[in-house]
Amino acid sequence: MKLFLFLLLTTNALQAQTAEPPSLEVVLSLNGRDQAVLQPGEALIASAAFLSSGQTRERAATASLTLWRSDGTQVENDLHERETNTSLAEGQELVLRLWTVSPEVTAKLPPGEYLAWLESEGQEPAAARFRVEASISADDLDHQAMRCLMLSRWLELEAQFDQAVQVAEELIALQPDNLAARIRRADALTAAGRLDDALAALNNAERQYASLHPAGTHPPVLIQKRQEKLLKALGQGDDTLDGVSSRKP
Repeated sequence: MKLFLFLLLTTNALQAQTAEPPSLEVVLSLNGRDQAVLQPGEALIASAAFLSSGQTRERAATASLTLWRSDGTQVENDLHERETNTSLAEGQELVLRLWTVSPEVTAKLPPGEYLAWLESEGQEPAAARFRVEASISADDLDHQAMRCLMLSRWLELEAQFDQAVQVAEELIALQPDNLAARIRRADALTAAGRLDDALAALNNAERQYASLHPAGTHPPVLIQKRQEKLLKALGQGDDTLDGVSSRKP
């Protein structure tokens, strides 16, 4: 009987060691999209989301990102890896990794088509495309909003918090109904440790949402979750809010 149990335990252990890891879902986006468009001199932010029921963090840590021209040559660039965030979503582990390309670097990219290529160990590569255009009309409000949102986020990651807030405010002045701009301003204020101002900005965003969608009964989750975190942090007297105000570039 003891021999049988020993063999059974040994077999289970070997099966556990050789079993395939849980399936891993990888989503790569550039400036929040799978096909981004930018002008030279605009910030580029690559975001890779890894979702799995196990070993997510370990496999995400092996990921590497490269940029390629349409002729198949690699772009020599200063990709700057920024941060890794981990959370749980309905029993799944979600890991988010960020890379940025500064405006100074994109200013040197000639117009054309480019490919972002993400490789991670034991996983099929993920890809996203972006196009650099010599100029984009100032009348393209969608692009102008994206440009400001990405620049504000990049400045925040560079720990230039006042400038990040200022860019978001400039977008709000240009597009008062842009809810994303108000949330971006709140995020920059949060990163700066100005939690009371950030909460006030989110409350204003909620009121704006209510005026634009009078039939709605609840604020967007993007606002609500941020409000909950800020209220918790302020109630505990913790002005670091999980360390976001102490980020280093």
